[in-house]
Amino acid sequence: MRTLKFIGLALLLALALSVFRADAQTATTGQILGNVTDPSAALVGGASVTLTGEDGTQRKTASSYTGQYVFSLLPPGTYHLEVSVPGFAVAKIDGIVVKITATATVNVHLELATRRQEIVEVRAAPTLLQTEGPKHGTVIDQTEIRQLPLPTRNFQQLLTLTPGTSGPVQDSSELGRGNAPIYVDGMRATSNSVIINGIDANSIGTGSTSDLAVPATDSLQEFIVQTSQYDASQGRVAGGVVAAVTKSGTNQFHGNLYEFFRNTALDANNFFLNAAGVSRPPYERNQFGGTFGGPILKDRLWFFVSYQGSREKNGISLTNSIGTVFVPQNLTNDRSTAGLDAFAASYGLAPCTTPPTTYTFPACFDPTAEFLLQAKLSNGAYGCCAATGSGARSCQLHIPRRPIQHESGLSGHTLQPYLGEILRRQQSHASRVIQLVRVF
Repeated sequence: MRTLKFIGLALLLALALSVFRADAQTATTGQILGNVTDPSAALVGGASVTLTGEDGTQRKTASSYTGQYVFSLLPPGTYHLEVSVPGFAVAKIDGIVVKITATATVNVHLELATRRQEIVEVRAAPTLLQTEGPKHGTVIDQTEIRQLPLPTRNFQQLLTLTPGTSGPVQDSSELGRGNAPIYVDGMRATSNSVIINGIDANSIGTGSTSDLAVPATDSLQEFIVQTSQYDASQGRVAGGVVAAVTKSGTNQFHGNLYEFFRNTALDANNFFLNAAGVSRPPYERNQFGGTFGGPILKDRLWFFVSYQGSREKNGISLTNSIGTVFVPQNLTNDRSTAGLDAFAASYGLAPCTTPPTTYTFPACFDPTAEFLLQAKLSNGAYGCCAATGSGARSCQLHIPRRPIQHESGLSGHTLQPYLGEILRRQQSHASRVIQLVRVF
């Protein structure tokens, strides 16, 4: 009986050790592990193993009696490993790359020390196949983030580079941040989990990517989209787990400045606008900023700051103007308050006595609708034209906007929209007006 208990405890201990060895990292860290062997391939226990990061920080451990060592919870980056044992040459391995959620296996082969050879230096080879766990995912590092084209410099637009994911094609003329939904293994866009620097960054209530903070791409170290077979420590969702890590300071001062721009003079006109004889709409986008990081206390404390600002004048985005409006037959050029009240009364709508909301009942004639129907273009014509002849007609109602300004920095991402010269009321009211007009 005691023997069975001993065997059971031994099995549980072995299972616990194997789990720790394979999954000793979080959603935004990685690990390095391996074996230390001598020239005869025998495992060496008690070897002194020192790991040094790019920022100068060091971690030390010793190989176990089975010759194994492990460094867990490592931030993504490049590391240097040094192994020493009395009687053997010191082994130094450079260029060990640790990626987010990944395990880098580095086995160290020691050689006997001689007078001519006391140090052996080796360049680490990248791990081509992850054999430490079944999870699937693709890491996008800072080189790819910097070099791949991004219409609005939003890292979400690169999430679909991972096998097993899909998403819509991004429109380079889209207004604002250009948030991109991602569908993993056929699941909904709301079935994913997003983690930034180890912190839950999911959109509360929806689980989508539309309301997420978007760090400037130059401040990102790397990110990963795990699509399947990840364990409970990585997520609790049916879709994928998106984990991103931002850069940090090092023992050297580093920084950059950048400016990305789009300009009307450099853009071609839309084919259909050309065919209709409409001139090229204005489109100017400036995204600028910079990063800077360095040491405060060498090998102990560092800093890193990032700023990005955006200025945009956009007359071509489909979300930037109100599209086709179907004009009811009895809308005339009499746009006085009395005339429009009579026009609304013919559809059973009385003027609103208080500002309308989504729950206003019964429906009423919104003052914003009156403002839009009375608005004129620069040529003196009404923005929403009158119907002529029999039947309802359609026209284009364009609402010019002032530049959209949004800034991202240490405090997160804030969006400060400014509607244009015509639309001076809340945008939500305007959308209800257009829905109202389309009912006619």
